[in-house]
Amino acid sequence: MIFEVYHCECKMNVKFKSISVVIPAHNEAKTIESVIKDVYAYFNFKLLDLNLSLVVVDDGSADGTAALLKRLKTDVPCLETITHPQNLGYNVSLADGIFYCSEKKDVDIIVTFDADGQHFVEDIKRIMLPIENGEADYVIGARNPLPRLFEKFVARIVGVKDATCGLRALKRDISYIFKNENVYGAESIIKARMEGFKVKEVSIKTRERLHGKPIHLSFNDAFRLLKIILLRLKKIFVENPKS
Repeated sequence: MIFEVYHCECKMNVKFKSISVVIPAHNEAKTIESVIKDVYAYFNFKLLDLNLSLVVVDDGSADGTAALLKRLKTDVPCLETITHPQNLGYNVSLADGIFYCSEKKDVDIIVTFDADGQHFVEDIKRIMLPIENGEADYVIGARNPLPRLFEKFVARIVGVKDATCGLRALKRDISYIFKNENVYGAESIIKARMEGFKVKEVSIKTRERLHGKPIHLSFNDAFRLLKIILLRLKKIFVENPKS
């Protein structure tokens, strides 16, 4: 399967009736309020007639994020929260949010969006467009340039421009590809490819993170990531050379 970078003008009348946005968060009290309100306002005023749910996965935050989310429910009635009593990591938070949304039978599409304020809400429509047009089942945002060397390495191994971007969109019925996700979204791309789903990338813009610390892979994470990817690629290209 070919991974394409999709450029669009974003003139879209959304056909989807129900959209869930998953936002993993760990100690993002300084940014999460503005992120939630921006996403909510964008859908509320730009993409009308939608059944919207904003699902924030609070991953054991210790900076007041939980209390802030509780207060925000008054202003953002579609806000739902999943709370981890301790920090389980970005991968688990992402998967928990996606699986929670996939249990809602009326959900058409699931969008993932980072809590650190680096994404632009306008790009949400951009990443949904290929699915809207029937050109993709799974869409990944592509940053340029990638901020870290290791991310460039992962992207090259996976065969995409950006394998670890947090801004994504997927059809609800392919959410199972995130089961046992260990590599910040990279493994789900390989799984989608193995299952024959259409995957596209969409160029997006990002801004500098103003607060908090970015996620960094430990040596063990990096070793596990490399091992998983090599095994997947072996299965794709050696065991199934025509796929």
